[in-house]
Amino acid sequence: MVESLIDESKSFISIKLLDGCIIEWKDSIRIFPMSLDKLCTLFGVKGKLVPYNPKFNEIALFNNPRLFSLFKKYALQDAVSLFEALTMAQITYFNQFKVDYTTTVSSPTLSLKIFRSNFLSLSIPVLSRDVDEFVRYGYYGGGTYYYKAYETNLKYYDVNSLYPLAMKNPMPLNLIKYHKNMIGINLNNFFGFLEVEVTLSN
Repeated sequence: MVESLIDESKSFISIKLLDGCIIEWKDSIRIFPMSLDKLCTLFGVKGKLVPYNPKFNEIALFNNPRLFSLFKKYALQDAVSLFEALTMAQITYFNQFKVDYTTTVSSPTLSLKIFRSNFLSLSIPVLSRDVDEFVRYGYYGGGTYYYKAYETNLKYYDVNSLYPLAMKNPMPLNLIKYHKNMIGINLNNFFGFLEVEVTLSN
């Protein structure tokens, strides 16, 4: 049986062969988004020795013994270079961070794994599904509009980095108490998330 993981652009992230044992192929470009030559340079291994030839993509390649021979050398060196670079990457990441990068599928997940296993002193809390869905009602992306306007004697105020500022403050983690309504609740001392209905009057 074969299982695959595909992204929004229909590109393969990984392919698994399940046949007594599990064999998995992953796209290394998602973990190391760079050319093979740069990857080899980064990890100090030999890169491609045979230059790429656009004629390698033509069907006439198989009728040209000399070109086909060059293609085989190119393909072999390409595979060897990638293997050696990824092997050195595995050694480097394991020695420095005790992380197996083959358990990840992208550079962000690799970075997060390194952070969580080496630098995070507290566990990241995970909300229950119902609490998470309730809290997410309060998260909206900011609207972006373009106005062609003109004004004189105008004072304009903007606040930058409100999100990281808010993240420095305490955040509710666990559902301690649920209020069906807020009658009699002092909002000056309230700490949590609220669903409110606002009525405007002229």
